Amino acid sequence: MKDRLKKIILALTMSLVMLSLFGCAKESGVEPMTADTEMMMAYSAESMFQQIISMPDEDINDMIEAYSEQQDTIMVNGLNAWLSSEEDLGEFKEIKSTEVTQDNEGNYTATVLAAFEQRDCEFILGVNKRMTKYTNLGFSPVYTTGELVAEGFGNLIVGMGMVFVVLIFLAWVISLFKYVHVFEERAKKKAEAREAEANARPEAEERPVITKLPEAPAVPAALPEAAASGEDEIAAVIAAAIAAYEADTGRHFDELKNGITVRKIRRGRR
Repeated sequence: MKDRLKKIILALTMSLVMLSLFGCAKESGVEPMTADTEMMMAYSAESMFQQIISMPDEDINDMIEAYSEQQDTIMVNGLNAWLSSEEDLGEFKEIKSTEVTQDNEGNYTATVLAAFEQRDCEFILGVNKRMTKYTNLGFSPVYTTGELVAEGFGNLIVGMGMVFVVLIFLAWVISLFKYVHVFEERAKKKAEAREAEANARPEAEERPVITKLPEAPAVPAALPEAAASGEDEIAAVIAAAIAAYEADTGRHFDELKNGITVRKIRRGRR
């Protein structure tokens, strides 16, 4: 395959060499195109056209890779144009006509109109005025007016469809912004409720819970015999201790709720 690829590249190079040899005697100025030049350009364009369309796609891809390494964009673009147009053309039938023109700078352009199974195709080959370098290479399938209108309408539908899809998506995203405000309001209300609840707590709840009752004031060890002998005096002493505790803690004895209840006071035996 590599040998075949080299032969194909050599054939294309030889076509350019033949053109360069044919035009090497010309001066640097722009000269009118002669009949011999026109015939040589037409022959070279038709030969290159038939060589390219007869090559397998595998070999064309190898050539594209080879010309890419040489940074020859003209050949790479021309060969890629054939690969992209091959399916729309079908089988090759014949060459209808070949036209050679010359621009104001002296460059030559050969246009080969060929008939294929599905539609015609134009092959364009351009060389500089000295015929030493390719300036253009391409394949252009000839589409009918109906095909061009259908393709344009299809592109219009696709483009408008994409625009509407994007607009609908943006409208949906914008519609979600109201939920962001709702979430912010909910979070704000929750924060205010927590703050109000914290401020509304009574001061009594903020006081530390008494886990151990303070010791009652010590009863004097030596009471007068008159006070110690009667139960009324003992009750008075206990009542005084309770009153002192309530005055010290600021809470009533009934609020302790510790399960302690004084039911009866009895003097112990000695």
